[in-house]
Amino acid sequence: MNTLLKYRIILFFFISVTLMTGQNQASNWYFGNYAGLSFNTTPPTILYNSAMSVDEGSAVVSDPIGNLLFYTDGDTVWNQTHVPMANGYGLFGTTSPTQSSIIIKQPGNNSLYFIFTATGVGGANGLCYSIVDMNLAAGMGSVTVKNIQLYTPTCEKLTATKHSNGTDIWVVSHDYMNDNFRAFLITSSGINISPVISSAGWSLNTWNSFAGQMKLSPNGRKIAYVAPNYACIFDFNNLTGVITNSLLLGFIPTAQFPYGCEFSSDGTKFYAAGHGSSCIYQWDLSAGSNSLIVASQSTIGCSQNSLYAMQLALDGKIYIAQGGGQGLSIIGNPNNLGITCNFLAAGQSLGSNFPKRGMPTFMSSYFKQMVPFSYTVTACKTLSFSIPTAIYNSIGYNIINVLWSFGEPSSGVANNSTLLNPTHFYSSVGTYTVKAILYEPSNSDTIIQTVNVTNNCDGLTEVHLKAQLFQIYPNPANNNLLIVSGGEFEIDFLDCLCQLQKKIKIKIGQNEVDLSNYGNGVYYLKETSSGSYRKLIIFH
Repeated sequence: MNTLLKYRIILFFFISVTLMTGQNQASNWYFGNYAGLSFNTTPPTILYNSAMSVDEGSAVVSDPIGNLLFYTDGDTVWNQTHVPMANGYGLFGTTSPTQSSIIIKQPGNNSLYFIFTATGVGGANGLCYSIVDMNLAAGMGSVTVKNIQLYTPTCEKLTATKHSNGTDIWVVSHDYMNDNFRAFLITSSGINISPVISSAGWSLNTWNSFAGQMKLSPNGRKIAYVAPNYACIFDFNNLTGVITNSLLLGFIPTAQFPYGCEFSSDGTKFYAAGHGSSCIYQWDLSAGSNSLIVASQSTIGCSQNSLYAMQLALDGKIYIAQGGGQGLSIIGNPNNLGITCNFLAAGQSLGSNFPKRGMPTFMSSYFKQMVPFSYTVTACKTLSFSIPTAIYNSIGYNIINVLWSFGEPSSGVANNSTLLNPTHFYSSVGTYTVKAILYEPSNSDTIIQTVNVTNNCDGLTEVHLKAQLFQIYPNPANNNLLIVSGGEFEIDFLDCLCQLQKKIKIKIGQNEVDLSNYGNGVYYLKETSSGSYRKLIIFH
């Protein structure tokens, strides 16, 4: 085994252990008129213990196992017993900004937290930070430093993500009256008060452009915001903090004030809420070129109530505040294309409380989900694996190498591979946990999936003449299949006896196929013009 492979296997083990640590800092939500939800349960539990009534933004933080620590409306800080902290009054975020505040734990410190606050309406206080020490007040915490100004004026836009090193954190804001983004790096030494400034996009200089949400994608590769009548997106370099490549996604039809926006957990979709039209709009960021991304804009649902702030949750769903409504709207499957993302206008009850316009703001990295790899059965108990590199490239990745672990240590050195599309023979049937580390020039990310190996050995192999034109995942599939295509053609869906079950018209990009009406077993997808086909296994 060469030295590089040994090093990467050791690193693989380290990353695997790291991924086992808790990511429940976003488990508890407090927002709106005494509204609250706990995502420590599925479905989330309605909370009735909030001490806060706030019209717009708020921020909450929990510990890694999901216990509430404290929350704020940008003005007051409440501890886990819902009592204001010592010195926890008069923060400069006030209660009116869209994203009044965000809470960031200092890397490498178990007790210190920064509360970043943005003053509303481009006010004189601008972007400030305060510090909470959780070692004080018998573990209830106290505010020790308050309202240290970083700059002014700022928009009401705040977001954050992890640095490419997986430890440090970027907090990003946007100037009011110009086109500057400011990315502040938070390390174990504290806040670097000299931000990375990027001039990109459009000057936010109109009376209402200071409001509306700004979000970083969960994978930290994209940043986007909404402003009056439009939505735009940029590339974010989570190594340097630099923002480039502005793309105007489109104008929000009939909306006078787009307010909310959010990414799907896998980073392939972007959503915006226009409360003038009370509708939700989706863009497919994996569509390919900029023109195809812009053309992918679709309306995925509307509500009779105005729609405002949006927030991705640990359950993978997006929750949306609706003015005049008692509960929240939901996008149930945000990674899915078009109306299959399952928008529900009345999706989540808040009991006797209601949301108003705002939602809590969290660091986006808490919600990251990787785009799955695909695999096919090429021979008896032999699986061929494939990374959807075209999709990853479209959402900001630059993959230069992959390290696989097939979940079968007994296979020795064959349990690992550095091939982009490897094949592995499993010695026995069963369920295996497969991991793939995606290496970039300065980053790495890990995909973890389970695969089912059966003894359904029919001796057939697959023809891959059109492998470069269409990919399928997941395989085995459950109720839904995604076919990613580089061209337009027709596919025959055949059963194990090669009897035609249906014809599927394929377009460029992602194609959703409903498999819920088909029983467990082996099926085939045959591309009609060339005769090439893929084997598909269905498990319900």
